[in-house]
Amino acid sequence: MNTPLFRLDRAGCRYGDHVALREVTLVVEPGESLALLGPNGCGKSTLLRMLAGLHPPDAGTCRFEGREVNRESLREGAFARRLHQRVGLLFQNPSDQLFCPSVEEEILFGPLQLGLGEEEARRRLEDCLELLHLGPLRERPPYALSGGERKRVALGAVLSSNPSVLLLDEPFGELDPRGRRALRDLLVRLHAAGKTLVAATHDLTLAEGLFHRGVVFREDHRMGADAPLEEILRDRERLEAWNLI
Repeated sequence: MNTPLFRLDRAGCRYGDHVALREVTLVVEPGESLALLGPNGCGKSTLLRMLAGLHPPDAGTCRFEGREVNRESLREGAFARRLHQRVGLLFQNPSDQLFCPSVEEEILFGPLQLGLGEEEARRRLEDCLELLHLGPLRERPPYALSGGERKRVALGAVLSSNPSVLLLDEPFGELDPRGRRALRDLLVRLHAAGKTLVAATHDLTLAEGLFHRGVVFREDHRMGADAPLEEILRDRERLEAWNLI
């Protein structure tokens, strides 16, 4: 039997006295495309941070490729490197992950941190600039860009490290309609190329046909459903009950 990419068993998270997730049991297999759905504040972003190793569970367990993700394992250099090389996280607010003086330096940062040579890092830079139509912005400081442009730069910074798993927190936020369609088409291609996609999104229209599985989180921070996405989207009564429409 193959080892799942992620396995959560009754995992929970809290921030001080505030509970963010309760007893989440979930398996993610390599190559899946999974949409996390639910109202604001239900725990979707916290789950993505847990999967990325940024907030290990306070209760229950989260495993990556069979190894438990906790504060002790994340202090082990080899495991932490493997997790961070394989898993890329796009934050909901791109300004939270942009810190370099220029777009070019943002996209180069990841490959250089991985120890890649200058030539390979530059090749990845040019690929991402072309893929995301960022060439004219390469020398601009990220803080001077629009929200949608910053979102594309942040995605380029994630993709340049070539992770096999993309964790996306509201990836369509701040993009105009053309930008949303372009990103959706790109994610379809990335999934077809073998990337695992796990995305928190409120955009049910763009999610349909892109993600094959849906996991719904309720306002009590528990899972409400785990099913094929098309099945979830057909049940309008439950969508209303979950505050999704």
